Amino acid sequence: MAIFDDLEAEEERLQGILEGLDESQWATESGARGWSVADVVLHLAQSEEGVVATVTGVGLGVRRPETSMSVDE
Repeated sequence: MAIFDDLEAEEERLQGILEGLDESQWATESGARGWSVADVVLHLAQSEEGVVATVTGVGLGVRRPETSMSVDE
């Protein structure tokens, strides 16, 4: 399905951008006043986590089997 291909490509592009950031760039103010780049990325990750929880029926804050860390960590 084309939409899933587009979403995957978008995720890969974003990952490529974020992997290159240093600590000061993560702390830089984003286009959202009062939010750092890290704040925006965390917000996006938590939103995705919420979608997955809604679709799967698994509650938020539950650790995924492939990692011992939650998005917040």
